[in-house]
Amino acid sequence: MPRRPHRKSRNGCLACKKRHVKCNEARPTCLNCVNAELTCVYQNKAPPPSSSLSPAAGISYTASSLPSPAPTASVSGTPYSQVPVTSAPPSWSPASQQSALEHGIVNMLHLELITHARTVADGMNSFEISNEERRNAVEEILQHAFQTPYLMHEILSVSATHLSILRPSQRLLLRNHATELQTSALSLFNASMQNNHEPTLDCVPRFVFSSLLGSQMLHDTITDRDGDFTTFIDNFVRYLHVTKGVTLNIQGNWEDLHETALRPFLEAGEKSLRGGEVEFAPECGKLETLLKSADLGPTSAKAYESALGCLKAAYYAHRQVVGSDPHFDGTPLLYGARTGVYAWPILVPTEYAELVLQRRPEALAILAHYAILLHRYRDSWMIGDGGRYMIEAITRYLGSYWAPWLASPNEELSAEPAPTPTPGEPSPHGSSYY
Repeated sequence: MPRRPHRKSRNGCLACKKRHVKCNEARPTCLNCVNAELTCVYQNKAPPPSSSLSPAAGISYTASSLPSPAPTASVSGTPYSQVPVTSAPPSWSPASQQSALEHGIVNMLHLELITHARTVADGMNSFEISNEERRNAVEEILQHAFQTPYLMHEILSVSATHLSILRPSQRLLLRNHATELQTSALSLFNASMQNNHEPTLDCVPRFVFSSLLGSQMLHDTITDRDGDFTTFIDNFVRYLHVTKGVTLNIQGNWEDLHETALRPFLEAGEKSLRGGEVEFAPECGKLETLLKSADLGPTSAKAYESALGCLKAAYYAHRQVVGSDPHFDGTPLLYGARTGVYAWPILVPTEYAELVLQRRPEALAILAHYAILLHRYRDSWMIGDGGRYMIEAITRYLGSYWAPWLASPNEELSAEPAPTPTPGEPSPHGSSYY
């Protein structure tokens, strides 16, 4: 059988040549070496001239047109406002293109992604926050993003993820872009934290980056389920550790943040959670009773009590908005009701995360009750059917003996039949950005 022809990477790195795989030729580290954690070495010291960087060459719509973590780190000090923009036509050809940001160029896809992010943000509705306050916050965030590459990369990554759902035919390509942009954002963020001697000067970029990264990682974890339940749990605990670790970098800057255009959002989020941990949550009533009567060690009992208190506060935030807005539909809120969805993973103690990693039944039961809240926001593209999956998977994993511990989550699901999506067509889960 004749060998299928393929395009050779004549200027690829030595590792890719040895492995007989196509190299995307990103420098100093290509995508394959990043993924395989290999040392990337090129035989020639400088990248050859490429007509693909010419405006007439069009924009590559493949992963090779995006930066790998190493190349982007070299431009971490260059604000986007000082970076030239190519005048390439809007059509995306299949021709390969070296990393655009490696050469200080923002391609047309990136421009579309930032435009999409701005359009969605302009149409966002937030509880107890006026349109003017929202517009001011968006303007301030964008001004920081154009001066802070790690924030810009994360905004573009979230935008690409959203577009991948709205455009099923381009889902894989856009998801590849989103993944590389997120990886690059994390690399740039880490480099920035290591070199930052005046942390108060960039508290806004760090806060917004942490918020976006946390919501995106939650989406990736609960909607992209490629493995079995044990793999899902490993990924979820990794999400808990990463989102908590990144968020620690903004501690101590709350007063400074309250002096920015983000103040209305911060106050709305704080108000929605304040005092909720001591309120009664009907969804958690049975679970709380069972935990109090369970034979637990002092460390586990304390971790569960803290995790449950945070969960009660999350439900408290949800009920405040539902009770005050007769037209509440569960989809358009960033702060207010949905604050609890994103706050709970940050607030739970690390000891609880370790108990989840150990698959302790009580820890999984609490996680299933968190999934109730996720299920209530299933129309959001960020969440989708993640809540239903978690409840059903935990129920199967624990078995009938633990059914009383999971009564509330399964009652929540029984109120609505499972959706039947068309095969091969992912649901948009609404148009809300969050």
